Amino acid sequence: ILALPSITQTSNIFFVESTTPTQNQTNVPITTILSFTFSQVLNTSTLPGNLEWSPTGPITSFTVTPNNRQVSLTPNVNFANGSLYTIRFKKEVQSTTGNSMQADFELIF
Repeated sequence: ILALPSITQTSNIFFVESTTPTQNQTNVPITTILSFTFSQVLNTSTLPGNLEWSPTGPITSFTVTPNNRQVSLTPNVNFANGSLYTIRFKKEVQSTTGNSMQADFELIF
């Protein structure tokens, strides 16, 4: 029997592994598409109602990569220069195995 390594999960704990932009990054280009990579395959049906941003807008939609580990948020207008933004994934977001994050995840930039 040939066993191939899994490329869809990198941890037994479900969390946000990496982001673009990074936490507290300044001078983020106003046309940046936000990207979040999770440690496990994301159950996309748990995103609605558990994804928030402040100030309200300008993000209106998200896309998920084919392996369902990366979420991209595309703004419908450019981010304003000199503004502070917060993106929050609530801890109720789950992986396909039913794991929830241990706490809300916030990205501030």
